[in-house]
Amino acid sequence: MIKKALITLRTSIKIITVLIVATLLILGIIIFVYKPIYKVSLNNEFIGYSQDKQELQKKINSYIENGEGEHVAFVQIDNLPTYELCLLKKGIITNDDEIYETVKSTGTTYYKFYAIALDNEEKNYVSTFSEAEEVVEQLKEKDSANIDKITIVEKYSTELSELIDTEQAVSDLYEKKVVEKKVVIASTNTSVATVASKTGPAINMSFRYPVA
Repeated sequence: MIKKALITLRTSIKIITVLIVATLLILGIIIFVYKPIYKVSLNNEFIGYSQDKQELQKKINSYIENGEGEHVAFVQIDNLPTYELCLLKKGIITNDDEIYETVKSTGTTYYKFYAIALDNEEKNYVSTFSEAEEVVEQLKEKDSANIDKITIVEKYSTELSELIDTEQAVSDLYEKKVVEKKVVIASTNTSVATVASKTGPAINMSFRYPVA
């Protein structure tokens, strides 16, 4: 009984060993011939293969948050790529850069800047909030007549308006106060005097005071 059990155990060990060796051999062949790679799709359409999914997605996320170029607030991308892990032959060429450019092309760029408004009508645009504040402060110092009607508006737009510097904005918005002058009109009194001639009769003559 014990002998049969030992024979059975020995046979089982041999079978397990053969299976392990076969599995390792198969894995070795697969690793030698194939490599793990990500198939990338966008809107259910195949756009390429990526060797490093995490690095590619990190680059895309950075573009969404920061965009490219000046005054960009963010980029709106409605659909992100999807990844599927595959085993493909080592001859397959990855195209991460092309995938990145394809995803970028679907985005909408939003710009951030500041409008300086007069009576709620946008007049000038500057790059930063500090520049907008500087314009308001200079107008206050110059005692501009319209200072109480000027406001700052934060803008997000898909189109970047023409931006100017603070000096130009102050020049465009400054309004000189009009000083009212009081006009005083002096009244004139007319008096009539009777002049009597020492040698003749009295003569009635009219005299006027000089005008002030």
